[in-house]
Amino acid sequence: MTVPESLSDPRTSKGPELGELAIVQDVEAGLIRLLAPNASAMTLDGTNSYLIYGTDGSAILLDPGPDSPTHLARISEVARERGLAIRAICLTHHHQDHSEAAFTLASTLGVEVFAHPESFDKLSFRRLKLSGRISISGISLEVIPTPGHCGDHLSFLLASGVLLTGDHVLGRGTSVVAYPDGNLGQYLDSLNRVSEVDFTRLAPGHGPVMDKGLGEEVISYYVAHRKARLDQLVEAILLNPQVTGEELVEIVYGHQLSEKIRWAALASTMAALRYLQDSGVVNQGEDGGFELIR
Repeated sequence: MTVPESLSDPRTSKGPELGELAIVQDVEAGLIRLLAPNASAMTLDGTNSYLIYGTDGSAILLDPGPDSPTHLARISEVARERGLAIRAICLTHHHQDHSEAAFTLASTLGVEVFAHPESFDKLSFRRLKLSGRISISGISLEVIPTPGHCGDHLSFLLASGVLLTGDHVLGRGTSVVAYPDGNLGQYLDSLNRVSEVDFTRLAPGHGPVMDKGLGEEVISYYVAHRKARLDQLVEAILLNPQVTGEELVEIVYGHQLSEKIRWAALASTMAALRYLQDSGVVNQGEDGGFELIR
C-alpha cells in the first residue's frame, strides 16, 4: 500500500531540491537560517539553526543543532559579521539533532538555555512557560505548545509573524511521530492549533522556509496524510486479523526500506496503532496482533 495518489505534496517542484538548500539564508530582517552539516535520511538537508536578533544586536540562537565544530564556527562567524551577540539559546525540543550543542555552547558563551520544562532531567536550564508571549534578551516570542513529534515540542511565533516550527512541520517530507516518544493524537491536535495561527511564513527545523500560502497547504496535507495512513491501517487489519506491527509496516510501506527508515516506519506505525486503540477502533491481543473492535 502507498498513500493515495490524490494526496499530492504541495511542495513538489517548489523551492530548492534536497541537497541544494543554502547554508546561510537571511529569512527576513532579524532572522537568519543556518544549515548544519548533518544531512541524513532522517534529518533531510540537515538541521536548521536560527539567529533571531533585535535592532540592538542582541540575538537568540534557536536550536544550535549537532555538536559540529564546522556548524558552530559558522554560527559564530555569521554573528560576528552581523555585529550580533548571542544572549540566549532556545530549543524547540530535546532531540539531539537540535539540542546536542546547546549546553556546551551556552557554557562557552556564558548564556542560559531556554526549553520546555520537561525537556531535561539532570541539566540546569530556564523553563519556559507554555503559552503566551515572552521576552528573552529584549526579543519577543510567542510560545506555542506543539506536542506530538515528541512530548516537549514547542513552536515559536515571532512578532513579524514568522512561525518557527522545529520538527512539527517540515520544509520537505513529513514529521516522524515515533512511539513511545511521539503521540499521534497530540500531533493532530497541534496541527490544528498551528492552522489557527496567523503566521506569515513557516521556518522549519529541516528543509526550506515556506510562505503563508504554501505553509497552510502543507498543514492541510499533513492532516490528510495522517488520516490516509490511519485508513490504510484499518483496512489492513480488517483484511489481516491479528496482524502485528511489523507485518503492517510491510503491508503499508512495502519491502524497500533501509534499516533506519524501517525503524522510523515501525515507530510511526505503532504511534498510529496506539491512536486507533485510544479511539476504540482496534484492540491488541495478548500475542501482540491487532484486530478491529466490532
